[in-house]
Amino acid sequence: MASKADIKQSAGQPSLIAVDWGTTKLRAYLVDALGGILDERSSDDGLINAVGGFASTLKSQIGGWLADEDDGLPVLMAGMVGSRNGWAEAPYAPCPASAETLASSLTRVWISPQRAGWIVPGVCGQSVSRRTDVMRGEETQVVGLLDQAEAEDVGVICLPGTHNKWVRVQEGAIRAFSTTMAGELFSSLVKHTILSLSASDSAPMDPIAFDQGVDASREPGGLQHHLFSVRTRHLFREVSDVEGAAYLSGLLIGDEIEAMHGAGALATERSPVTVVASEALAAAYLRGLNRFGFKTRWIASGQAVRAGLLKIARIAGLVDSSHGR
Repeated sequence: MASKADIKQSAGQPSLIAVDWGTTKLRAYLVDALGGILDERSSDDGLINAVGGFASTLKSQIGGWLADEDDGLPVLMAGMVGSRNGWAEAPYAPCPASAETLASSLTRVWISPQRAGWIVPGVCGQSVSRRTDVMRGEETQVVGLLDQAEAEDVGVICLPGTHNKWVRVQEGAIRAFSTTMAGELFSSLVKHTILSLSASDSAPMDPIAFDQGVDASREPGGLQHHLFSVRTRHLFREVSDVEGAAYLSGLLIGDEIEAMHGAGALATERSPVTVVASEALAAAYLRGLNRFGFKTRWIASGQAVRAGLLKIARIAGLVDSSHGR
């Protein structure tokens, strides 16, 4: 591991290369010791497209940031890059998992013979159904959120995506979490089922139709019954295919919120539900949660992952902990 003396630490000078590397996307940030973005890269070179190997793919994105082979500038990565099908499998850290837990369990890989990189572990824990659940990448966003929230009781965090995470945080650590497949289910339904004739997967959000879907999700019959109503409402011209997509989204998100609330995952009176996602993705969850009566707040996922990687890097000694918060 690079020594602190070898690492540039002043604001405005590079202190860390922070990489969020998922299945389909690679996002890299050159940040200073205070978390300021000096430069960034984004590409479709996710795990499924890492042509030529992980080291070459990474260097094709960040090569211009590396002054020489041993300049002391650390590279810290999070996400599916640490999965079984990634660069190297970073074993899951068990709950309760804090930033200190993650920083003590980094997995080393070699970007070149002289330069190491580090991968943040995923987290495993118990879901609302008392079964084992896992996450990779979201844990870094959560600790980044805690870094910004300080000692505030964060409570419940919702991280929408292909596989959504509902995370319970207490005393600065991830205590429990549950995964749902609403994102992947929506995509599959509008592409590969009869609902493709009644809902456009590229449609913008229609707020009225979305609210109707959220409300319908709470009516008798269950999700499988409600899903077919997307088709029948379209057949009888109650909704267009644009409105059908929003109605379907409302059904899935409403059912998800109802299920998590019914299982006790959203039982919080002191704190709002914090949604961590891009603005566009967060909008539907914020609207759905508000319709159920929950207080909410939003933090951008890119902001959270950068803060998380910087916090873990400080604790691990990759970045001088005397800088920043």
